[in-house]
Amino acid sequence: KTDTNKGWRNFSDTVLTISPTDKYSTYVNFDYGHERNAFAGGAGAKWWAISNAHRYQFTDRWAGAVRLEHYNDSDGFITGSAKHLNNFTLTGEYA
Repeated sequence: KTDTNKGWRNFSDTVLTISPTDKYSTYVNFDYGHERNAFAGGAGAKWWAISNAHRYQFTDRWAGAVRLEHYNDSDGFITGSAKHLNNFTLTGEYA
């Protein structure tokens, strides 16, 4: 913060990865942030995000993955205005 050290910012990034077989893996990533005195008047701000991905190896050469993401900055602290963002990604792999 410019010209001040007031307010605490806490941030957590947690990842859980599971690979139950040689062909399948998945992960969940959760982020959470909070800052005290984020805005004039001492108001705080919170933001969070979650993503989940799955990957499957169909053959020795082909694999596919899907990833879903959600981001929530309802106070607009990080992005500058209140936002709820979603993302979806499909990936094909050939080796």
